[in-house]
Amino acid sequence: MKIWCTKWALTKGVEEFENAEVCENVSTDMVSVKTQSGYPLHLHGEGKDWHRDELSANRRLAVMLEKKIKSLRTSMKKMEGLRNIVNLKIEMLEKRQNAKQKI
Repeated sequence: MKIWCTKWALTKGVEEFENAEVCENVSTDMVSVKTQSGYPLHLHGEGKDWHRDELSANRRLAVMLEKKIKSLRTSMKKMEGLRNIVNLKIEMLEKRQNAKQKI
């Protein structure tokens, strides 16, 4: 069966596998794929980590990208706030040091 993997889509992109098998004895949401190295890769969660069609895989990637962009924007706001605090502290310490040098 052909599947599309989105588990590592933010770093590798959507990966396509031709030889996937549903692990029905464990869960119908789990597939096993033999990798090029010969070792099995187990993916859990149809519609999340793996997909039966390319369209749903790319829709999932679009959602993942939006969440990652939102997270990065939040992190940037925190970093910018910290940068402002550090710049104010540097300014204060420089003024203090200049005042000591005048004495």
